[in-house]
Amino acid sequence: MSQEQFSRTQPILLPGKNPPPSRSRRPLYWLAGAIVLAGLGASYWYSEYARGPQPHPESAQFRALAEPRLELIEGLQSYESELPLRQALEAAGYSVQRRELKRLPSPKYPPRQMVTLTVDGYQHLQVEGQLGLEFFNDRLMEVDFRPDDPAAYAPRLHRLLPGLVRGRTGHAELREGELRVWTNVDLAKSRVGGSLRTEALVLWQDLRLIRQRDDWDARFSQIPPPAPR
Repeated sequence: MSQEQFSRTQPILLPGKNPPPSRSRRPLYWLAGAIVLAGLGASYWYSEYARGPQPHPESAQFRALAEPRLELIEGLQSYESELPLRQALEAAGYSVQRRELKRLPSPKYPPRQMVTLTVDGYQHLQVEGQLGLEFFNDRLMEVDFRPDDPAAYAPRLHRLLPGLVRGRTGHAELREGELRVWTNVDLAKSRVGGSLRTEALVLWQDLRLIRQRDDWDARFSQIPPPAPR
């Protein structure tokens, strides 16, 4: 091959210059860029939509269990989960009504789920009435009982809980550590209570969960929930 033929067939490399890219490789650069962009888009979609919002830093605290658990009514203990209690009541032949109030998840506040189970025809101290169980973030927080016959129920309740202290308004209360029991059965069975059609009620509460619920309401209730997607 002559020097003239060689110069026509080979590119001339100038000092400090790189050889021009081959045209056959340019589409590969575009393909690689498209793959990277698609991967970034998929990662953003997963983080924003598929995985959902990141939890609030105090989320674990508002779901945590505590010891000791407190005896509320007939073997029911605070911090128990909803599902096994509901299943036990249904297995015993009771019809259980369930009501739930739940905030949409948001990184701006911890979870807030309130579930109330209601059972009609429940017997406590051999008196029928309505039983209510209230759960805060799947932890039994409060039990209430509304006896159908407060006159028969009141003396039995005082024998069961001799520490109930009657107040001037007809209410009675007992506090033992974090346990609070409150009732108005004495007022409900009285002539005044009858004329006012006062509904008899007994509450058993774990004050740790009551305080935590009140703390959530005081700090986070004004924050609007996110719009549904």
